[in-house]
Amino acid sequence: MSIDLYLYCKKSPSRSAIEEVILPLGFRIEKEMSEKEQPWYFWFEEKNLASVRGCWVYWYKCEAGEEAPRGTRTIFVVTTYAGRSHEDLDMQNRVIRQLKKKFGGSVYDPQEGRYSYLQNDIPKLTYPEKRCGFAYLNTLQLIWRISDIPQDVFIKTEKSDRFLEEHGLLSLPSEIIQNNVLLPFLVSVLESFLRDFFIAFVDGHPDLLEHIYERQGKLEYAMLRDLLKGKASLAEYEANNYSFQNLESANVAFQRYIGVNLFSVWKKRKKFDGKFYVVREVLQELLSLRHRIIHKAYIKPSLGKKETMRYIKFVEHALDLLAQHLEKEKNFRIDLEKYL
Repeated sequence: MSIDLYLYCKKSPSRSAIEEVILPLGFRIEKEMSEKEQPWYFWFEEKNLASVRGCWVYWYKCEAGEEAPRGTRTIFVVTTYAGRSHEDLDMQNRVIRQLKKKFGGSVYDPQEGRYSYLQNDIPKLTYPEKRCGFAYLNTLQLIWRISDIPQDVFIKTEKSDRFLEEHGLLSLPSEIIQNNVLLPFLVSVLESFLRDFFIAFVDGHPDLLEHIYERQGKLEYAMLRDLLKGKASLAEYEANNYSFQNLESANVAFQRYIGVNLFSVWKKRKKFDGKFYVVREVLQELLSLRHRIIHKAYIKPSLGKKETMRYIKFVEHALDLLAQHLEKEKNFRIDLEKYL
């Protein structure tokens, strides 16, 4: 959902005069319009992930019949979109304030139908929260997308599960192969999230970087060279000491630097298809199955859509439980959709 803020101005300032106000604030031309229309300008602050969605500004000539105060000649419109950060909304107010200071006019909030600036009650998240939040949200969106992939398997067999495990089927339906092949990718999704989250968290806390220096001792020349050239961060080098595909190893990393015991977080039971399962146990089961698929070319002949969805859902549970734990125990907010 977009939020607009208007400035009804009784002057007709030139484009160059307007740019003297908005360009120093960091706006740049984003969209050129026709000769009769003014361009759109966009602000986005990448430093410290201040912006999430950015801020747009444009203006147009007030025509007869326009709902505006009498004498209005120019209408400035500043827009932000759903998912905006505290800083995005702050700039929305700020650019209108600067335009009003230069050209005068009346500030109008069309959402509330009143003459006022926007109330900025969006939490101001820290750089580590935003960076970890992007890793969290991007992974969730990937999980939601692959949830459409598992296929129903229409096959009847009189063979026992043990027989199928030992000998498989003479003819495997493509749906079964597709469901099996999806699981290694799902494990990679979990592994990448844990690694990216670890790096984002450690990079955002200078005190933890000092801890890495203490643990590493003297840095190797190749490592120091890459650090100085910006090819890698110290947190990335530390992440290489752990396997985030191994829950025990990932847990050591999270306990040592983030103060989170993943095993404790994932010991909760979640319901799926009428039964309760321990999240950690389902994850471990998924990792074991992935190992057999990758290293032994194994295909589980009974892997249908329901069981595949169970694995996908419990990876999602693992992320959600971690987000809830961080918020409750550390006041560290990574659920960007909840706060922005």
